[in-house]
Amino acid sequence: MQTTIIRTFGMGCASWLAISLATSAHAQSAPAQTGVADIIVTAQRRNENMQKVPIAVTAASAERLSQIGVASTSDLTTLAPAVHVSTGLGGASIAIRGVGGTGSGADESANAVYIDGVYQPSPTASLFAFNNIARIEILKGPQGTLFGRNASGGLIQIITPAPSQETNLKAQIGYGNYDTVTAGLYATTGITPNLAIDVSGNYNHQGIGWGKNLTTGADAYKGEYGGLRSKLLWTIDSGTSLTLAAMYSHAYAPNLQGGALLPGELTVVGTPGYNGFYNTTTNGNLRTGTDQQNYAATFKHDLGFATLTSITSHDFVHFRLNTEKDLSPVPLLNLNINSLSYSWTQELQLASSGDGPLKWTLGAFYYSNELKTVPVHVTGLAVAPLAYADTFSYANTQSFAAYGQATYEIASGTRLTGGLRYTIDKRHIDFITAISDPAVPATIYPRQTLEDKKPSWRVALDHQATRDVLLYASYSRGFKSGLFNATNPNLPSVRPQTVDAFEIGLKSDLLDHKLRANIALFDNEVKDIQIRGIPNGLTTPIFYNGANASFKGVDVELEAAPMQGLTAQANMSWLHGRYGSGFTNALFFTLPAAPAGGLVASVGDASGKVPVLASKLVFSLSAQYAFATPIGRATLAGSYSYNDGFYFDPQNRVRQPAYGLFNGSLSVDVLPRIAVKVWAENITDKHYYADVQPDNFGDAYFPAAPRTFGVTLSYAMR
Repeated sequence: MQTTIIRTFGMGCASWLAISLATSAHAQSAPAQTGVADIIVTAQRRNENMQKVPIAVTAASAERLSQIGVASTSDLTTLAPAVHVSTGLGGASIAIRGVGGTGSGADESANAVYIDGVYQPSPTASLFAFNNIARIEILKGPQGTLFGRNASGGLIQIITPAPSQETNLKAQIGYGNYDTVTAGLYATTGITPNLAIDVSGNYNHQGIGWGKNLTTGADAYKGEYGGLRSKLLWTIDSGTSLTLAAMYSHAYAPNLQGGALLPGELTVVGTPGYNGFYNTTTNGNLRTGTDQQNYAATFKHDLGFATLTSITSHDFVHFRLNTEKDLSPVPLLNLNINSLSYSWTQELQLASSGDGPLKWTLGAFYYSNELKTVPVHVTGLAVAPLAYADTFSYANTQSFAAYGQATYEIASGTRLTGGLRYTIDKRHIDFITAISDPAVPATIYPRQTLEDKKPSWRVALDHQATRDVLLYASYSRGFKSGLFNATNPNLPSVRPQTVDAFEIGLKSDLLDHKLRANIALFDNEVKDIQIRGIPNGLTTPIFYNGANASFKGVDVELEAAPMQGLTAQANMSWLHGRYGSGFTNALFFTLPAAPAGGLVASVGDASGKVPVLASKLVFSLSAQYAFATPIGRATLAGSYSYNDGFYFDPQNRVRQPAYGLFNGSLSVDVLPRIAVKVWAENITDKHYYADVQPDNFGDAYFPAAPRTFGVTLSYAMR
């Protein structure tokens, strides 16, 4: 089956390439010729042509994201097959080339997320809607030297537009199935000759759920989100600027959490756990909400020989989760989690200027975080005769890092890069538990502490074989810091996870820039991999260290622009992932004998099994064609993404079968500044899982979105 699929993908790419080249030859007489556009990225903390950077990078503009149906973080696999985003428990677990995927609301993201150079620590705030952005960059492989914190598998950078002196306004409003209303706005203007401001906002409200709660009669799986962002740019002089940014976002999902079990399973009270893919039978409406505020100041000053940059930020995230562990009509075990995260960062960076043979970057980074869980509130028949049982936790993180990286042209067209970062993490956590019985005093637990001192590095050699062909090889070390089990005082802390990554790659622009072909082969060796699971007797996920893991594979990205108005992309990720020997402490689950419900947990040996979320083959095909009509310019776009399946548990018991998704859109400029767009995502209405979380209550699943479609009216001043 794998061979057939790979052969089909290869034949499809060959056919796509042949058609592209044939079309190109046919169009040679056309007066206007365009090729694949150059993309400027900041993968090495300076503006560079993506094709000249010896790092595997996927980048796309907001326009392309919209055309291929990538509306938020959870859709990124359509753009970059090496990225897997699992959405559950109100946050995003991001795996890149198999590394990561352990995030929860109580821990930092396994792979780093940045917005305009500002680190975003919370997975509950990592589910971004891609409204009013300039571009997105996905860096694959450890980026620990220049970016540092928890970029062990890679990172995602979101870049928003800079305020402009030139007045501009963009607005859109849309309506879709499930009574979904969307709106977006971006406006910018100059205030004085050296002061410019912008403001952007987005709103999405879903009025009808994907399914029903058959116990309460309420809609299941619906939500809303909105956000505001503004930046003020002060150009102090020709070499000095200060940018102030403020952002607020709100996401609320009544009954959006996983509220059902996999088909054939019974709840622990004996009722059917599955009653239709989007239906639930819980005794209450499960809810989640996230509010985020972020403030940042970026100061840049040209010193002549180098540019000094200072980035200061404060981030606040309030996460709320109301869920049921038993997922039955009986109020057996209900959880209410309320967490507050306060983060501060300060980064100073000095980057060399000029086009000489030596380019260097030096920097220092400070990160502080307070995470308060106030509390994990447990109610229901399972704690009777008590009315409740609470667990409070207060965690503190202090992190310091210094780093440097230099690139030197050792011969014409050949460059050697070396970088080193040293990080010191100091963390502690305090726990208090209390129950509703006033005769029983609260329990204060001894403080848990962690201190990690870790280097990370990068060594790379690249050679510009021709003007349009770059060859490179690299070796990088990354690490994810140790962590606490912030919802349970009786569990030990978790050791840091380290990654040694080896990569060779080729970047090329061919056929007069009508074809771009980028290929990378990689080997990620992970030590002390961090695993998430929920064993018997516990109600919230815990983290523990498994053994080692190995992820070997290849990324292929092709893009063609054979004629004016037509672009096409074909991307593939092939991954061979396995846990190493000695993984004998894995959490395993088995179905009990009928008529009992739930699952029985045990400790098993996962050595040699496929790691969680590690799909062997993922590919995507997409195309966009812009053409003239009697009404106005039109753009027809479509995409297909295929995933051959993956496991949700180290036991390899719960698997997402292979699936494919079709997206499409047609946009027409009906007036000089007004466009109408009709769109559809998951056109064939494929049922697949966003996440599955096994525990002793059963295999709770989170369904991914069904077929959605709608129309959007947009206005652009320029």
